[in-house]
Amino acid sequence: MPLQQKRALYRLSTLRDENHGILVSVGFLNSDHYSENHFAEPDRVTFQPHENGIFDVKWDRVDAHIVTCSGDHSSRITSVERRVTTHVLHGHTSTVKTTCWDPTNDALLATGGRDGLICLWDLRTSTTTMEDVSVMEPVIVIPNAHGDPAKPTRRTKKTDVPVPKTVTSIIYPNSQPYGLVSSGAANGCA
Repeated sequence: MPLQQKRALYRLSTLRDENHGILVSVGFLNSDHYSENHFAEPDRVTFQPHENGIFDVKWDRVDAHIVTCSGDHSSRITSVERRVTTHVLHGHTSTVKTTCWDPTNDALLATGGRDGLICLWDLRTSTTTMEDVSVMEPVIVIPNAHGDPAKPTRRTKKTDVPVPKTVTSIIYPNSQPYGLVSSGAANGCA
């Protein structure tokens, strides 16, 4: 059964192993086997895209890849069938908290992080390749995505560094094909 058909019945989890590695476990439920025995353990595919905590995991539109966001300041795109990382996305200066794929284009995605940045990625752009993995930088960076434009970020002392407002969620809305909506940790706070 092709991977695209299997996604309808899957379990996705992240686990920490005894060596403090982070594992992504994708359990596919074979529909024939599942209907016979509801308590059967699914077949699992396990891989380790990061050496740090994973904060978000999203499938691509055709169900062949997942993107993971991590505390190691990167996002990684992994081929689930081949169990290999195909792209490493570097552009954040802190934990990457959220990601989403563009629903109309498999090569486009966005990430948001604790550094207050929203990074837009185009997998068709030129990259550096290291050991068959494409290492990429964002094509567009939106700095201070949830900062208050009315308040300039002036520092009065050398130690008085403004803290960026974390981007916690991103979506491409169905009503705006070229739009992006984000939320942040400070939204709704006075």
